[in-house]
Amino acid sequence: MRLRLGGGGWIALLAFAAGGCAEPLVFPDWTLPVEEDTPLREYAWVPPGERRDTIEWVEAMIIGDRGDTDIRYAFTQPSDVTVDARGQIHVVDSRDVSVKVFDASGAYLRELGREGQGPGEFQDPRSIASLPDRVVVGASRNARWSHFDLDGNHIADYAYPIYDNLEAQIATASGEIVGLTLSFERPDEVIRGLGRYSPEAELLQTVVELRFTQVPTIGRAGGGGFYLGAMPQAYPQAAPTVEGGAYWSTSDEYQILAVDRDGAQRWALRVAWTPGLLPRAQIDDLMEQVRRYREDATESEVNFPDRQPAVAGMLVDGHGHLYVFPYVYLPSDADPGTPVPVDVYSVDGERLFSGLSVRRRWMHADGDHVWEIGPDPVSEENVVRKLRPIEPFD
Repeated sequence: MRLRLGGGGWIALLAFAAGGCAEPLVFPDWTLPVEEDTPLREYAWVPPGERRDTIEWVEAMIIGDRGDTDIRYAFTQPSDVTVDARGQIHVVDSRDVSVKVFDASGAYLRELGREGQGPGEFQDPRSIASLPDRVVVGASRNARWSHFDLDGNHIADYAYPIYDNLEAQIATASGEIVGLTLSFERPDEVIRGLGRYSPEAELLQTVVELRFTQVPTIGRAGGGGFYLGAMPQAYPQAAPTVEGGAYWSTSDEYQILAVDRDGAQRWALRVAWTPGLLPRAQIDDLMEQVRRYREDATESEVNFPDRQPAVAGMLVDGHGHLYVFPYVYLPSDADPGTPVPVDVYSVDGERLFSGLSVRRRWMHADGDHVWEIGPDPVSEENVVRKLRPIEPFD
């Protein structure tokens, strides 16, 4: 096993030495397939209680939350957002089966396509990506990508294998699209693939393939089972880049692997921390949610994981910084504005920041801004927000 300490690790070791207790950092074994010649970065763990700095987020724009005064600005179940080369904002609403387009100031312009099976129509649209002269809408039930020019005119549709569930994640600098597939070998075994695709939905290169098993939260003989989204399982995480590469983690340990557009390993990092067992409060909270469906459920019937996952999510901002959100338990009734731990890394894997953030999920990033979708904390109406992070690092 190779041990190389990054900047955070050296700081931690110096702190131990100054306190008279020079203890080496202890890292879990690699669970990622790190190759022998892959450069490594290794860091100390910063506990949530020791994180003092918080990333400030400035709201630059909000679209939606107009009540019933103008349904053009209402979102039922928004799933993705992108900004095209003109600055027009495109919002995919899966349940409303629509793609709404707004100008750079947030004023409504038009809708793309309509519900159906014909040319330029879609069912269950989920994703959208922006190329220099067009946008590409992915609709899972149609199993195709639909192209529209920047004036809203339909150009063409390109089918893909229906079992791939191919979502257009991000357009690359070279005019390709990073796509995410989701398929099942068995009902409980999931395969997620991240690859580079042509705009016509043809696979050019598989970048990452992630396999994991879904474990039912409760199952009875002859009674089937069901899944609970709040169950803290270690699902693989992947974050694509505009260069066509990706960062990925199995999320069972705090380990990240950076790969380029051809899948070659650029670097790997790990943090000297292994999450613990589920606390009693979390088990009680999960059981309360299970009993909403099965009133007589007992703990012995629930397939709890052995321990908490390490990585809850990863995102890339408009400057290429990688945001890693370590997993922390938040009660189901926690305030959505509760700060959570976040570590930020450069494109080379250098740790730039370990602190807190109240934002932990966005759908699109460009330049100084990110775009998130979610309910307004006051009105509870779904809105789209354009946010600028005030990052306390260079």
